[in-house]
Amino acid sequence: MEKRHEENSRGVMGIIILIYLLITCAVLIAEEKPCNKKQENNVKTLLNGINSNNTGVRKSSIYFAGKYKIEAAVDVLSEQLVEEKDESIKYLIVMSLAKIGSPKSFAVIKNMSEKDKSAKFKNIGCQIVKEYCSDTNYISLSKTK
Repeated sequence: MEKRHEENSRGVMGIIILIYLLITCAVLIAEEKPCNKKQENNVKTLLNGINSNNTGVRKSSIYFAGKYKIEAAVDVLSEQLVEEKDESIKYLIVMSLAKIGSPKSFAVIKNMSEKDKSAKFKNIGCQIVKEYCSDTNYISLSKTK
């Protein structure tokens, strides 16, 4: 009789563990969807911040795009790089693009280093492209004039 009671206890414990695992999985799956939506909203907010008229918001958004390597920000950052007049913000954009580290971001830096009027940014762009791209072969380097 004791053996039967022990087998019943194991069966009940197994069922309890199974129910616990099923509930845990259901909770994790249910939480995953809002998290992705939340991340999408965060990226959209960051992209809006990059285009902001407020200099502080713009600088912070540019910085965080690089820090968190938001590849979706590369297009917006490249547009800002062309339009930007403030050299400190241009420098921040270039550094964020370098931190993002995608082939597309390095292509933007390379393009900027070839076309920018400022010798400072041509030099910065060339150095970044040489340093980060020499081993990765993202971009074929050409000599800039």
